[in-house]
Amino acid sequence: MLGMGHLCFTIGGQSAIARYAADRDLDKGFGWFTAAFSAGQMIGPLLGGWLVGQSTGVESAERLADVNQAMWIGTALSLFAVPLLIFRFKAPRSTTSRPGQPRTGQVSQVPRKNRR
Repeated sequence: MLGMGHLCFTIGGQSAIARYAADRDLDKGFGWFTAAFSAGQMIGPLLGGWLVGQSTGVESAERLADVNQAMWIGTALSLFAVPLLIFRFKAPRSTTSRPGQPRTGQVSQVPRKNRR
């Protein structure tokens, strides 16, 4: 289940960058996404282990309370991120064409030289 969530998040994040970033900023967007994703994979397990604690008994009430606290912190961080995501993204780029340019998805016709 964790692998499927990882896959969906990666595809969704890359799709959002491709859709909302300007063409000149695609490299920068993918670079920041990859850096943040990698930092999260490095810091997440360390932070999770610290939050859950080091109780020896798997079924101890103390251990379950630590897990519960970690889940609430994750929930709070996720809810905090939602408004940032909603107001960060701009409307998608228009697919209408300018005069003399083909619309997105259409191939322009290249004039051929007359052959004799």
